[in-house]
Amino acid sequence: MKRVIAFLVLGLVAAAGAQKYPTDKGSMMLGGSAYYVLESGKMHENEDGDKYSSFSLSPHVDYFIAPGLAVGGSVDIGRWAQGDNSGSWLGLGPEVYYFIGGNVKPNPIKGKPLPFVTACYSFENTTSKYKSDGETTESKNKYTDLSLGAGLMIMLSNAVALDARLTYWMQTAQYGDEDKLKGNEIEISFGFSAFTY
Repeated sequence: MKRVIAFLVLGLVAAAGAQKYPTDKGSMMLGGSAYYVLESGKMHENEDGDKYSSFSLSPHVDYFIAPGLAVGGSVDIGRWAQGDNSGSWLGLGPEVYYFIGGNVKPNPIKGKPLPFVTACYSFENTTSKYKSDGETTESKNKYTDLSLGAGLMIMLSNAVALDARLTYWMQTAQYGDEDKLKGNEIEISFGFSAFTY
């Protein structure tokens, strides 16, 4: 058993050094985003004057199965609160990236743009608790999202990139036993990605 583990470790170490550029087969891409929102004023506060706050982490990991083509997954974890009311959510799903021309010139130099397209399908569960007149009401909802996006990664170094993208979301929500609701969303976002190769 020790020999099998040793061969696996050696194989991973050898594979980790075999890539010639960030989007080469066998490379990995790590990225994500985080946000904190605090909303106040009469527009956002409840009747007791409580502010609304929310926090979210959205990491993703992708593996290049071919030059320029990566598959992986993303996670979205968050929480909101307003006075005695609060809620949380957990979403996850598979995603795919294709870098256009990302495998033409090895070893991208600083400032080199890498255009890409991406698609992701995610499942999300939310739980919310509302307190009123000494009683607590809990609601659980389900969401599914299909997103299609395009953007650019600007290489800040040979392993770190600034990510800018435009994403179109097709969303479905299930609130308890009610009928499903559908909606669309367009998002412009920025983030960072790191490559291991």
